[in-house]
Amino acid sequence: MRMDGAPLWKGIGRGGGRIPRDTPGAALRGEPGGPGFAFHTPMNAVLRSPWTLRLAALATLALSTLILVNSLPYFTFRNSFSFLAEKGALSRDLLWRACFYGHVAGSLVCLVAGPALLSVGLLRRSRRVHGWLGRAYVGSVLGLAGPTGLVLAAHAKGGAAGRGAFFVLGIGWIATTALGLAALPRRDFPAHVRWMARSWAIALSAVTFRLFYAALYAADVPDATNYPLSLWLSVGAAVASGEWLARHPALDPTLILRKGALS
Repeated sequence: MRMDGAPLWKGIGRGGGRIPRDTPGAALRGEPGGPGFAFHTPMNAVLRSPWTLRLAALATLALSTLILVNSLPYFTFRNSFSFLAEKGALSRDLLWRACFYGHVAGSLVCLVAGPALLSVGLLRRSRRVHGWLGRAYVGSVLGLAGPTGLVLAAHAKGGAAGRGAFFVLGIGWIATTALGLAALPRRDFPAHVRWMARSWAIALSAVTFRLFYAALYAADVPDATNYPLSLWLSVGAAVASGEWLARHPALDPTLILRKGALS
């Protein structure tokens, strides 16, 4: 808070205060004062390009739509799906079944809401829509997809390695989402943006897992190796892409503040 009681971000970009240069965005832009200034390389230029983010967003939307379309038939509640059939008697357990449908439903809400929540344009045009989508996303993660995912993880295929990867993803998803939510009452918008970007990257592990699995399947990797390996590769991809998103200039909280979206 300022001495007059107004929040520190009030007036940023309108003559009311200076924007610190020691920020994730400053680092990637290679500005003097940003900790990444010494690493201003062509690769960094590609990674921080808005076109890189747009292409990644388009690919994500296409693959997320495919997962959405392929997952909706589960809600016909038939037992003939291969995933349910391979679970045998477990698929008839009422608790496991409830967790399965809760996890699928919550995850689909997140896949739909996530891209819009990362849209600075939507945030500028309608903070109310952003807020309602955010409530849907956070409620789905913390109330449905996250907890039920941990229950399902205990019975996941892939042995101990597969179950471990699912537990890491589930705990990470809940933790990053909770930290993003906890930043809002403090009005710590930079922390909120960064943690929610990491949460969204973990949500996308459903996409990256399928990509890795398909690639290794095409390379004739046995399923017993492919499944847990693809899971852990998706864990690594979630961590790496989460940090990339959290530090991308397009999501730099100081720039969002300067444009007045959060003021």
